[in-house]
Amino acid sequence: MNISKARGSFYFSLLALAACAGNVDGGEATEATSSPLTAETPVISETTLKPILPVLPVLHCVAPAITEYAIPTQNSAPQNIVTGPDGRLWFTEWIGDKIGAFTPSTSTFAETPLTPNSGPVGMSVGPDGNLWFTEMLTSRIGTMSTAGTLLSEFANPSNWASGADDPDYIVAGPNGNLWFTGYAVGQISTSGAITPVSTPTSLVGSLGVVTGPDGNVWFVHQEDGPIIDGTAVRVTPSGAMTPFSLPAGSTAGAMPWGITVGPDGNLWVVGNNIWKLSTSGQVLSTFALSGLPSDDFYPAGIATGSDGDLWFTEFATNQIGRITTSGAVTQWTLGGSTGVSGPNSITLGPDGAMWFTEEKANKIGRITAGFCL
Repeated sequence: MNISKARGSFYFSLLALAACAGNVDGGEATEATSSPLTAETPVISETTLKPILPVLPVLHCVAPAITEYAIPTQNSAPQNIVTGPDGRLWFTEWIGDKIGAFTPSTSTFAETPLTPNSGPVGMSVGPDGNLWFTEMLTSRIGTMSTAGTLLSEFANPSNWASGADDPDYIVAGPNGNLWFTGYAVGQISTSGAITPVSTPTSLVGSLGVVTGPDGNVWFVHQEDGPIIDGTAVRVTPSGAMTPFSLPAGSTAGAMPWGITVGPDGNLWVVGNNIWKLSTSGQVLSTFALSGLPSDDFYPAGIATGSDGDLWFTEFATNQIGRITTSGAVTQWTLGGSTGVSGPNSITLGPDGAMWFTEEKANKIGRITAGFCL
């Protein structure tokens, strides 16, 4: 509920009441009538009305609260984080070679070891209710139950295109499969059948991925070169790809990294700018991010919050940002860590707060939306 609007409605309702009593000119109060009052002729004088008009108080705003939790395994380098169907926060540990789970109600961690040197990165809840993740260093896709049991690790088929390994991000797709990005794009069924998706050379090396409201898969791609421009790419369930260029707006290039669906039904991409795209691929808006380095910014994750805004991470600037659908940006520095903590992935938690990973600080964090009273 918008408290300011509620107050305003109350105020103007009182003004309307005053108008009924003839007190709309704002002039001096007049004496009440000296005629005797009867039950049939109630009289409300201006001097009676004016004291009940409220004096609107100054709004008191509460800033977002940030809490950080240290991961038990040292130097684990947490990557992607998602909310599981069991109400826990699940995340990958790139260097720790583990899958972690955090229970908000008890502030406790649980970790499941994977194959050594597997390098887990991406994570998603699958259509089967299990957790699915990528193993970049072993070029495999893994799945785990919410009980923390490692179910399977599926290797890429032997006929996979040369060099098409390093699976990165993963998402539940529109066709019952999970789609993943990396050197190339592929999909995997819940039974473990991996199907490569023909990826043009110009689109090799993809990052964030999301299933769009249009029933297609969308991912972002960074172009190699001294200026790292990028594209948002639409992929139909049959595998047809259509790239859409993103305006750079920075000397370092666009550098798109994360992508999500906004509360307005558009695609939102975070990089050295934030872009809003329609599902037809039209760039509707480009929002600049202020106070960023000319390079090495590496914005990573973006997700829609319970407040209807979009929240994103700023890996190299040690900040969490929030942008409204109209483009107003607010940024907060992570004060609980020294140096650069490397905020990476971000997701909406089971408690309505935003949860994120801190790759360099080896933590997961929680940030609540601020409010005004």
